[in-house]
Amino acid sequence: MYFAIDLASGQRIAASEAQRYRRYACPVCEARVSPRQGAFRDAHFAHISGAARPECYLYHSSDGWKGPVAEPVAQPRPQPAILPAPLSLNLHVQQPAGKVPTFWGLEVEIPRAPTVKGTLTFDGGGDGFRVQVACARLHAGPLTYVVNPDAATFRVAWVSPDVDTAYGQAVQERVPGLDAGRTTVFSAGRGSRQSVVATLDWGSTYYFVQQADLIARVPPQLAVTRLANLKRWSCLLVTLPQVVDNEIAEWIGRATGLQLQPAKRRWGIVTPAMLFVDASARVVLDAKSELTLAMYAGDGQDKAVLTARSGEDVATVELTRDEWQFIRVGGFSATHPPLLDIDGRLLPEIITRPVARTARTALLTFGTRSISANSVEAGSSLEQVRAGLLALTSLQVPSGLSPLVRSRATDQIDWDEQPLAVAGAETISANATVTAEALALLQNHLRNIASDIHLDLGPFGEWWFAGHPVANTSVRRLSAAARAHARWVLAGAGMAIRSESDDELSAALRVLNAPRWLESHRRLALSRIARSSAEAR
Repeated sequence: MYFAIDLASGQRIAASEAQRYRRYACPVCEARVSPRQGAFRDAHFAHISGAARPECYLYHSSDGWKGPVAEPVAQPRPQPAILPAPLSLNLHVQQPAGKVPTFWGLEVEIPRAPTVKGTLTFDGGGDGFRVQVACARLHAGPLTYVVNPDAATFRVAWVSPDVDTAYGQAVQERVPGLDAGRTTVFSAGRGSRQSVVATLDWGSTYYFVQQADLIARVPPQLAVTRLANLKRWSCLLVTLPQVVDNEIAEWIGRATGLQLQPAKRRWGIVTPAMLFVDASARVVLDAKSELTLAMYAGDGQDKAVLTARSGEDVATVELTRDEWQFIRVGGFSATHPPLLDIDGRLLPEIITRPVARTARTALLTFGTRSISANSVEAGSSLEQVRAGLLALTSLQVPSGLSPLVRSRATDQIDWDEQPLAVAGAETISANATVTAEALALLQNHLRNIASDIHLDLGPFGEWWFAGHPVANTSVRRLSAAARAHARWVLAGAGMAIRSESDDELSAALRVLNAPRWLESHRRLALSRIARSSAEAR
């Protein structure tokens, strides 16, 4: 044969122009062929031995040559069909950097175009947001454009006549923007762009975008992280509790118009210790090369598989249904933790940061007794200060560290932050002492049980103290559900209580220094206790 198909370019190539080290295929049977040229034969292509199909009429065995035959006209290779898709609204979250507020914005994605012909004009919400786009760029892949969050809808306002008809009709459909009267909910998965969701799952994390004046209506028992405001809009990173709560479900129904579904799976990181969850819903851990996970796959008849990927390495383990399992994942770089998913559904992204390690420490003094801030006694001693049983007489921190105390009313989201002034040390290796005025300020904050308090000593520890109403009447009789929930919260914090007294149960909840993932449940349990007491009266 005198013509073949170049596999790299898909073009029809004459044998006289063939190159020795490129790959070619027969235009009829698509089997591999190689270029040949000798003293008695013109340049031609021959099927590779054993690759040709006997029914191919261009194949001739080497024992009898029939001469050139007519070549069929090469047919263009079929291209995959591009189904017309409408525009889509996305939330873009900027990765947080240090203590700078996390910024966000709205983007609209214009889908890929099936052809390179034509242009279109995209209207992103008024002056400064209108842009003309060539289909030649869209044919290479979808494009995203920043839009005005105050606009009610977004659309492609004009398409040229040579744009594909079905594609032009699809992109000219209006996509709604943010709802001024309700909360628009976006997913909080991997990456910086999140899409609008249609349903919510208990135990999952989402971005709630709403008018700034609606923030005060968010239930206080929800775990909320606030991002920077954009014009008159606010964005909240909200984690829903694993346990179904009718009050939260009712509020979400009113605020978003969406339905809640049971959690499809539960999981947690046992070790290493979690530092915090940042505004991009990433779990930040101490830098180590091994994780211990707690997994619960839920009920079901099909198999549940946990997959961990790190670089080119992939490991899988089958999960047992309807029970908790502890799984150790190791062998990865400490700076590149694995990607985890259950049955193709990605879990939140994990990132690692090294914890500052130093021989120096922060010292808390209660009367004549000094203890390290890293000790297990520090939290319980500060709880006694909050209860008025102890007095904090001194606080020493390494030179260069700025301790902070944050406070807020129990019905607020934003924190008031105040640095604690320290007396300067002569050398960098010496400890500095918090001034008497700053120490008195800290102690007053701790004893203000009507406010939430956060004491932050950087790498030497941080403590959260939840506020509760000052009026503390005796608890009469709790409902069975409220009592069971309260005991579950205490057990989750490692504080099992055997007393049958509802008063002691309520007091234990009020002084509990719960971890952040359990704090929303603690508040919910306290609110249920308050309702039970009111109903009993």
